[in-house]
Amino acid sequence: MRKLYLLLMGFLLFVAPLWAQRTISGKVTDEKGNPVPNVSIIVKGTTTGTTSKSDGSYTIVVPANAKALVFSSVDMRSVEMPIGSQSAINVALTTEDKALQEVVVTGYTREKKSQFVGAATTLSSKVVETVPVGAFDQALQGRAPGLQVSSASGQPGTSATISIRGMHSIQAAFAQPLFVVDGVPIPAGDMQTINPNDFETITVLKDASAAAMYGARGGIGVIVITTKKGKIGTPTFTYRTQVGFTQPPNWNKFELMNTREILQYEERLGMAGFSTNTPGWVYSPNHPNYAALPATSPASNPYSPSKARYDFLLDSTRNIDIHYPDLLFRQGISQTHEINVSGGTDRTRFFLSGGFFDQKGTELSSRLKRYTTRLNLDVTAGKLNIAFNTAIGYSITHRSEGEFLGNSARNSFQMSWRAKPYENPYRADGSIIFGPTTSLAKKEIGNVLEGIENSLWRQNQVKIVSGLTLAYKLLPSVTIKNTFGIEVAEDRWQRAIKANSYIGSLQSFGSSGINSEAYEMNANLINTAGVI
Repeated sequence: MRKLYLLLMGFLLFVAPLWAQRTISGKVTDEKGNPVPNVSIIVKGTTTGTTSKSDGSYTIVVPANAKALVFSSVDMRSVEMPIGSQSAINVALTTEDKALQEVVVTGYTREKKSQFVGAATTLSSKVVETVPVGAFDQALQGRAPGLQVSSASGQPGTSATISIRGMHSIQAAFAQPLFVVDGVPIPAGDMQTINPNDFETITVLKDASAAAMYGARGGIGVIVITTKKGKIGTPTFTYRTQVGFTQPPNWNKFELMNTREILQYEERLGMAGFSTNTPGWVYSPNHPNYAALPATSPASNPYSPSKARYDFLLDSTRNIDIHYPDLLFRQGISQTHEINVSGGTDRTRFFLSGGFFDQKGTELSSRLKRYTTRLNLDVTAGKLNIAFNTAIGYSITHRSEGEFLGNSARNSFQMSWRAKPYENPYRADGSIIFGPTTSLAKKEIGNVLEGIENSLWRQNQVKIVSGLTLAYKLLPSVTIKNTFGIEVAEDRWQRAIKANSYIGSLQSFGSSGINSEAYEMNANLINTAGVI
């Protein structure tokens, strides 16, 4: 009987905690009252948890000794709610932007804004997430006081020129700020191979006191970037896609003459005594030689000069009026596809992402393709924290002919303004009219189009940015920190022109066509240690 009593008491002690468990439900919304899905809800101090549904609702079974629930989500402030005797807990989460304004990340430390004496502006990831640009620095214009961003190129992936609080000296007129990603400096011109949607915050350090820790490298300012980290809770998968369009330049800013106006202008120049071998003057009835021409051309040579032939040529030219930007430019389109997963426990957190970006520029031959992946891992063991951040990117950049040749007759943008509007670059069958160009037989636009079709200027880049940070909390207010990082960029360039093309036949050195390749690899190692 005593054994039966002890067995019954043991059973009651075992199942008592199960009886003491209770269910808590509720709804998670944002500051505007909209439901927030995939929010991680964890019983504080345990691994017990769940996630909110698409309508923001959740249900969780908690043990009797549970004290609080922790609600967390990407880009939102975590909230801890005491349980007490409640059976329903509703929570309103706020976006991380408000929290960002309270902290300044200098690359080495995180300081409260109220205690930070330097000049700095902290931006959230939202400033670049919705802007479809190949290089994220182009999206910073107008985002921070004192930050001037300009881009003289429409080439996808080309980095912008950035100045912080104006030009500091003539010698440093073309110098760029120092970019630091998770404690690892990167070159200012390699932004085309980095996925900006992996960024958590962007901090612009604008004065000497803020950038002093970087020495001479930060002499004209520092842009510190921290990437996204995993959050405690059940792993969350996110797929994101975006499509954007880029419009060509506004061609109406300059009033150019149409064909009829330019033919009249050419005629007036000739009548004024200027030597001009142009259709508007050569075929004009007011030309001194026109009166001596025969009325018609003989049947044996219908193309020989005559009044009827010149009248026909002038009238045919007058009816050609082409808007060349429509031929040399297009509406650019970009697309982004990304998938990431994040989660973890109070000891181990991870963030893993993969992305694809494709942008066709407004110039016919310009394009950028980018493939990226990132792994951020944080492990906490007592007073030791280990953070491993690594990103690998591969980009393929097709650069425009105008970008390569600059001020020349092969520059699409330049020829859109320079070329005479009475040149028809296409035959009736759609083939391009190209070759030697004269004042009476213009083939400038045809040569631009033929050159684009038969030329290649490509850059392939593989980029790795990786860092390992060890932080040990020696005292409650003293932490020893060491960061070892590596930044590697491998570049391959190819310049090719088809030998059997017209533009290929114009190459020097007595041969047709070009095929040249170049290779370069740069690697930078960094190690920083300090007490914070």
